[in-house]
Amino acid sequence: MKIKYAIIAATILVAGTVTSVKAFKETTPLLDANVEALAEGEDPLNKTCFKTIHYKEGEQVFYCGTCSWVPGTNRWYSGTSSCR
Repeated sequence: MKIKYAIIAATILVAGTVTSVKAFKETTPLLDANVEALAEGEDPLNKTCFKTIHYKEGEQVFYCGTCSWVPGTNRWYSGTSSCR
């Protein structure tokens, strides 16, 4: 009886391992895009800036008007551009 339970447990363990290894090897397009974005890094000469900001103490946002960091935060309707 113990051998029967051991065989069942080993079968479940092997099936679980095979399933997890297979899932680990498969990537999604979103994961690929995130890895690519992290690998590219940021272009130090071309920064994304926000056209509209809202003053908020304790936070900073890269503002297009001055192409520098200023106190504030972006809004959901803030357009973006780039500064050099």
